[in-house]
Amino acid sequence: MNKEKGRQVGMGNRIVVLLALFLLVLDLIPVFVSFNVNVILISWDGVQRNHLYELLHEGKLGNLSNLIDVGVIKNLSISDHFTDTKPGHAQMLTGYSPLIMKVWSNILWEPVPDGLTIFERLKVRYGSNIANLMVASKSKNVGGRVYVNSLAEIDKFTVVNEDADYVGAIMLSYLELYANKWFFAFFHFRDPDEAGHNCGENSLEYEEAIILLDVWLGRILNKLSELNIISRTVVYVTTDHGFDEGEILHAESPEIWLVCNVSSYLQEIWYQRQIALTILKAFGIDIDALYPSYKQPEIYLYHLMGYCHSPYSREIKQYPVMARPDENVDFNWGVGSPSPEVGDDNFTVTWRGHIYIPISGNYTFRISLVDEVNDEANLRLDGLLVAYKNGSWTGFLSRGFHSIIVWYWDRTGSSGITLYWRPVGGVEEEVLPRAQLYVEIPLS
Repeated sequence: MNKEKGRQVGMGNRIVVLLALFLLVLDLIPVFVSFNVNVILISWDGVQRNHLYELLHEGKLGNLSNLIDVGVIKNLSISDHFTDTKPGHAQMLTGYSPLIMKVWSNILWEPVPDGLTIFERLKVRYGSNIANLMVASKSKNVGGRVYVNSLAEIDKFTVVNEDADYVGAIMLSYLELYANKWFFAFFHFRDPDEAGHNCGENSLEYEEAIILLDVWLGRILNKLSELNIISRTVVYVTTDHGFDEGEILHAESPEIWLVCNVSSYLQEIWYQRQIALTILKAFGIDIDALYPSYKQPEIYLYHLMGYCHSPYSREIKQYPVMARPDENVDFNWGVGSPSPEVGDDNFTVTWRGHIYIPISGNYTFRISLVDEVNDEANLRLDGLLVAYKNGSWTGFLSRGFHSIIVWYWDRTGSSGITLYWRPVGGVEEEVLPRAQLYVEIPLS
């Protein structure tokens, strides 16, 4: 794409779209639920949050900036699955933890069970009065095999392995076809993720792919305006996962974002799984009356396991084979493995969650490996690498919740790892207790 041309197109759309969006906000803010209000959920696959903010600051995403001006941008997190395309989209379309939706990663997954998607919820409630539309650009990870149980409830369904210009034209045609119908639409663009894998997160190609999607956002908004339905259409723009800084993968990138042109819709949302809940509420559906419950199961740390072929970030390949909740990190597997699903050697385990700090002050954390010669491990607090291998860290933590990630790699020999801490006022270290650990920050 010609970068300068992309900027001109995006800015050219800005005035028309901005005026129309102001009308939308005035129409929708007085009531959270409005029948015949359309919702479009747009996914920009693999857009790193920090990179997005850089482009916004540089004025390169004019149409997304317009949505933010009249609405809001929120920082969200992925708390309970691998940062992959399959689970990211399955979660934003269901609102459920992988324990219920059955999609943990691009490799560890089952079809989403019957009745859980937004598409199915809307049809149960409103039948043929509402239309469901879906256009996606990755047949393997956002395709029909994942949503095979909900395909009958999607009125228009197109999934092809094509870039933005191809799928964007289909999206515009669907909007024209259903302009006089009440609808929910899910639109997926693969371009940034493809560019990131091929060229890296800091590449020009990755940046141009994001800018191109902003151009298509402008075209979608202009089409809504042309069809005289923008004043009754709520637009969400988000991503399925982030991207590892400067890398060609997204092995550990849970920081995501969400933009909506109606700020009142996003007042209480912090996690990816809550995106679907706000959409269901917008359509007048009482989520508290639905089954299974959307309340997050009471678990402490998610344990995500896979094989590892190399310790070097650009060559690492983790193939997830199982997932389960653990109360803490305190294991000695001897010469065996944590599960029959993996061999005795060359496997990785990742624990992810939040730690509650009861008193502000200096805390000490220490990693203890059963085999410190052959194995590797690291500890991240609030996204920062603070301890490596058999290392320790002492530092100040404020009262409240902090994200915690423990990564372990057993190469050969005996396997096992324990995470210790010494809290404020503590004399001796102890195993980091279950009582301090949460998969998500409690809402109350």
